[in-house]
Amino acid sequence: MKTGKLEQAAEVIKVLYEQEKKKKLSSAECRILGMARQIVLSEIISVYEINSEKAEELLAKWLEN
Repeated sequence: MKTGKLEQAAEVIKVLYEQEKKKKLSSAECRILGMARQIVLSEIISVYEINSEKAEELLAKWLEN
């Protein structure tokens, strides 16, 4: 995750999102999730040339699938 690679960030989000459904995340896990979300959201915003609100919607849809 320290490398900032998009694929790693996406995997971290998916894993922690699923884990969060089952139990509360630790503060460290919450920080990691936040960092990963920022990486993915910034890429979505850049690639699709959309605002952060739309990027959040796309990420939410991705997480539900």
